[in-house]
Amino acid sequence: MQNIKNFRVKQPTKKDTEKYGAAAAGIRFFESEDGQDWYECQSRFADNTIKIMYDSENVIRSVIDKPVPERGNIHAVSMFSPEGMSVAEISETLPEGFSINHGEWVFDGKKVVPRSWSKEELIAQAQKTKSALLDEAADAIAPLQDAVDIEMATAEELQALRAWKTYRIMLSRVDVSAAPDVQWPEKMSG
Repeated sequence: MQNIKNFRVKQPTKKDTEKYGAAAAGIRFFESEDGQDWYECQSRFADNTIKIMYDSENVIRSVIDKPVPERGNIHAVSMFSPEGMSVAEISETLPEGFSINHGEWVFDGKKVVPRSWSKEELIAQAQKTKSALLDEAADAIAPLQDAVDIEMATAEELQALRAWKTYRIMLSRVDVSAAPDVQWPEKMSG
């Protein structure tokens, strides 16, 4: 199983330009931390293994977990552009629920495992959620408040405005330091 770490962009060597000719000008060349050329090391990856690309914190950012028809129906590692990343192959299947969204999975050097979040990361995620919910509430409140300000609000709009403002106040009081056990208020119906 291959696990080649920390690819970075490199200038094409004389050998590269001789090998690829004029096309070398349009190719991005990468080299691993131990000096392996990306295009040369691709042949060492098996055709039928899952390939993962992960960042410096081992968070999986891309995966090839099925054959690629355009590349000969193999699990084509050539689909990756690994700038700033590491590339590995695994023989087992991906865990149930695996997704590259949200950085929830990491490569431990042998297999894909759920990410363990630090308290600081959990608090930051909760703060981001809180900010997004406050923005949503503000967006809902603005036209309702406009209707009140110019004395055009219906009874339903007044009720909705009160519900949204109550929700926004409750959101503003949420203690994100309790993450991941944050008690989020329910949106008020109005």
